[in-house]
Amino acid sequence: MTLGMDRLPIGARLALGFGIVGALLAVAVVGGGLLIGKIDGRARQIVATRLPASEQSLMMAAHFTASTSAVYRYVMTRNPADLQILAGEWSGIVEAGDKVDAVSGSFSPSTRAAWKKLMGRFEKIYRIEYDLIAEADRLPAGTTPPGPALTAALADLEERIDAIQTGLSGREDEHGVRRGGLSGDQTSALTADTVGIQAGLMMLSHGFWALCALSLAISALIVWATSRSIVTPIRHITETMRLLARGRLDLVIPAATRRDEVGSMAASVEIFRQNAVALHHSAYFDGLTGLPNRRRLADEIQTRLAVRRADPDFRFAVLLLDLDNFRTINDSLDHRRGDELLVAVADRLRQFEAAGGMVARFGGDEFAVVLQGAGNYDFAERASVGMLMLIAQPIVIAGRQISIKASIGAVYCVDMASQVEDILRDADVAMYQAKSAGGDRQVRFERSMHEVAARRLQVELDLRAAIEHQEFELFYQPIVRLHDGLVAGFEALIRWRHPQKGLVSPALFIPVAEDTGQIVEIGRWALLRAVEQLAQLRAGAPDHPNLFCTVNVSARQLGDDARFLELARDLMAGGTVAPGSLKLELTESLMVQSPELAAQALTQMVAFGLKLAIDDFGTGYSSLSHLHRFPFHTLKIDRSFVMRLGEDGRSSAVVRAISDLAHTFGMDVVAEGIEREIERSQLLEIGCEYGQGYLFGRPMPFDEAVAFLENSPRDAVA
Repeated sequence: MTLGMDRLPIGARLALGFGIVGALLAVAVVGGGLLIGKIDGRARQIVATRLPASEQSLMMAAHFTASTSAVYRYVMTRNPADLQILAGEWSGIVEAGDKVDAVSGSFSPSTRAAWKKLMGRFEKIYRIEYDLIAEADRLPAGTTPPGPALTAALADLEERIDAIQTGLSGREDEHGVRRGGLSGDQTSALTADTVGIQAGLMMLSHGFWALCALSLAISALIVWATSRSIVTPIRHITETMRLLARGRLDLVIPAATRRDEVGSMAASVEIFRQNAVALHHSAYFDGLTGLPNRRRLADEIQTRLAVRRADPDFRFAVLLLDLDNFRTINDSLDHRRGDELLVAVADRLRQFEAAGGMVARFGGDEFAVVLQGAGNYDFAERASVGMLMLIAQPIVIAGRQISIKASIGAVYCVDMASQVEDILRDADVAMYQAKSAGGDRQVRFERSMHEVAARRLQVELDLRAAIEHQEFELFYQPIVRLHDGLVAGFEALIRWRHPQKGLVSPALFIPVAEDTGQIVEIGRWALLRAVEQLAQLRAGAPDHPNLFCTVNVSARQLGDDARFLELARDLMAGGTVAPGSLKLELTESLMVQSPELAAQALTQMVAFGLKLAIDDFGTGYSSLSHLHRFPFHTLKIDRSFVMRLGEDGRSSAVVRAISDLAHTFGMDVVAEGIEREIERSQLLEIGCEYGQGYLFGRPMPFDEAVAFLENSPRDAVA
């Protein structure tokens, strides 16, 4: 209940409330003063009229009684002194009667009638007394007692006096009850106004106190309404702000819908609360997926560690998950579609929040899962396998089907002395071990992995310096025609010549460069360098007019869609190399991850004059289902199939099937890893056109490749 005061400004409400209180108090004071004045005036009137009239009436009755006694003594003794006493009593009667007559004008009609009747009786008594004195004076001197007639007159006079006294003061009957008196004839009329005035004065007095009580009640109501409308909401708002400062963000702000100053204050506090909620959400939750972020994850792990220290039987595991080749997919699609992919993965992982678990976005394309109740490592391992299978299911983004894999590092928390930073670091180390092993797997953290992580970090730091100081160079491995041994081309292979460590194996730095994105810059340098040196090779070997060079392109390079396509277009448009002499090798995993986008990009490259080769065929996931969609010119059979030729018939059958499939799609075939003559002869029998391996030549620096080409057989066609 606010009496509608919440619609008024606070100042107006305070002014109105205190104004009404002041007005009520003024009315009470003024009204009380008037009533007191009325009471005082009426009391004075009563003192001046009613009470003197009553007193004088009683005095007149007393004088008549005394006069009767004086008359009686005089009649009996005829003593002159009694006449003097009688004269004094009659003077008192006259004086009292004059006083009553002076105020009789204020009497009510009934009182005046009673007074006149009483005065008539007084006059009759006066005449009787006068007659008795005259009768006594006519008796002879010394006559005592008086005769019967005079005695009878005296008795009559006494009865009349008794009647008047009874009318004025009443008398007691035989039961002791006073009867008659002024409450009867004369007295009732005489005091009627006095009783009425007293009742009126009492009513006025009661009214005065009732008015005061009403004023106080209304004042208290106004003060209560003002307090409820202003003070109480402000107190609630103050308490709410105190709780907000302590982090209670789920509060309801009172009076936020009011349209006054209190409402404005409450609305401001509500805006502050909403901003605090938004700030808290942005501080602890990921804005894209809505999952808890790294900070919230750290708090959760810290809480579980505290439970673990209090309860040694409590177990939990932390899994760190990273999407394999996400950057390539993200760059190939666009960042908006990449965000949609992250949201889809997050939605799939949410099912692991059941039974007290937590799923968080660790950052970028990394997610973390906290598993509660992991009684042993097998539980975490089974959960990891389930996650990998769940994520591997194709995801449709903008009408395109995207397949993605993940690498998971798992930490089983059993050490009560562990810290949050240690757990996350260990999970990260294990996750990178999974990626280094080819991805799409989970790896449990082991203490020995710290050394591996330290070496990997050092490689990453050294790679930055290598890019800055141009410490890379290209080695070339010849690709020959199997039927005549003619050098048809070379594969350019990146090598890193470390200033202290010498040549670093590509197996050590290529995975790191892929993970960190440094492969983009390294691959760009390699492509430009290969084009430059291919031009020199072709210029120095005119008898090899169809000499070509193949350059490996990583998924990360192709993911840098616009820049890479622009580079390929500019290289072919510059005229440095002839169309068809530069081949780009891509692994089939790229096509599996984003087939639609890969098909578009590869089609544009072919239009620029480039040729394409699919590398490591047969080692991927769905080569046959995607082979016909891409404009490849060459298929390279992985060495894992070649090295078993001559050992069993199955390997020969697989290689023959791959070769026949490539020829069906109009592609030539290059077999990798040929080291024995039997392998070359069987491949030639199967129908492979080209071979590459140690049997023909190891990877060599550019100068040695030039010399190797000069000493190789010449092309008869040339």
